[in-house]
Parts: sequence; C-alpha cells; structure tokens
Amino acid sequence: GAGAVILLVCRRLGLESFNVTEYRAGIEQCFKLPEFQGLASGNNSTSAHFFVGTHDDCLVFLDPHRTLPALESVDALTGESGLLPPRPLPLRWVSLNPSICAAFLVRSPEDFAGLCAKLSEGALGEVFEVLEKVPSYASPAEEATDDDMVLLG
Repeated sequence: GAGAVILLVCRRLGLESFNVTEYRAGIEQCFKLPEFQGLASGNNSTSAHFFVGTHDDCLVFLDPHRTLPALESVDALTGESGLLPPRPLPLRWVSLNPSICAAFLVRSPEDFAGLCAKLSEGALGEVFEVLEKVPSYASPAEEATDDDMVLLG
C-alpha cells in the first residue's frame, strides 16, 4: 500500500456565508492537529486562498495564484523564496467562503484511525461527521431512468 495518503475533506459550512458561531472553533482546532496540512477556501466573493493558520479574528493565507520555482531544500525557505509573504495576509472569519476543503496527511492506518477519532470529538465534531460504516441508504451505482443520468452510491 501507499506510504501516506492526503485526505481532502470538502464541506459547506453555512448557506450564504460561513457560520462563524457554529464552525469557527472546529476549524481553529484543525490548525492544531499534526495531520492538518491547510484549508482551501476563499473570501465570500470569488477569491481562492490556502489558509495556513489563524491569528485573533483572522485566518492567515498564502495566495495560490502566485507561481514560484520549486524549492531545492527546506533550507531555501526564506523570505526571498516567495513562500513567506512580506506581511501576513489576513482574512476575517466573517469573510470566509462557506465552501471549504480541509487537507489532512495520514501516514498509516493507525494514523487514519486516530484522525477519525479526533475529528469526532468536541468542536471538530461540529465540523466533521465520521461514520463507522457506509450508510444503509448508499447503494452501488444504479442506472437512472434518464439515459444520460447515473446515480452513484
């Protein structure tokens, strides 16, 4: 099997806007997990950002639209590399887009089980739902009555 797996968990955390009251604490907890790699989302209009931390009433992000040459080593990670912006790039929680994608890195089945347990507890349990088995309503792919539609289970 694979030595490590990146899990991308996409959620919508609010209807028209990010529900700060309900989900902020859980997202903040994500940044404290060793498995957490970052959060892809944007502001409440159209921008896309990769969030790498939080500070006070803001998330801190890198702008994924700026392309840079690959780093040769971790030692090359300096302000000149472009990966460290000249100032933190903040986005207030109230401006976060409700559609998010959380990235987690697990290196073994034991790490995966541990992550599932963490995501089921406390404020993280408000953001993520971890099921022990496939729900009974999910079935194998079935053909729909319309020729170009297929229901995937």
